[in-house]
Amino acid sequence: MFPWIKKLTSPEFRIFISLVLGMGLLFTFMHYTTHIEDENSYAVCTVKSARVEIVGGQVSNMTDTSPKGIFETDECGVVEMYVTPEGKNIPRYVSEIQTGKKYKMYKAWSTRNDDRNFDTLRLEEIKE
Repeated sequence: MFPWIKKLTSPEFRIFISLVLGMGLLFTFMHYTTHIEDENSYAVCTVKSARVEIVGGQVSNMTDTSPKGIFETDECGVVEMYVTPEGKNIPRYVSEIQTGKKYKMYKAWSTRNDDRNFDTLRLEEIKE
């Protein structure tokens, strides 16, 4: 690659430097792919209304009739839920949400950086 490096260093030292740089790159890659920041992972919102709607539209030449939960809030805008935790179905999960109460809404990965109108994974009631 660089002829002057071959003249100044032995082959063993070049292999050692290559291994050290490779290990550094490996650990850097592992850090950035496995490290999770908790920043912006949830938002606290007061639910004004909670309802269930059908997603609709065509998926693989078939009509998609799966339900989604929609929560209207003052602080966070319209928050949508496509999947519920704990194996519950969406209509039952949405019926348990009480209007006027504050909830901690955990954001989905796809909308993690959005402050308003994001998708949520689960809601936890905040006891005040």
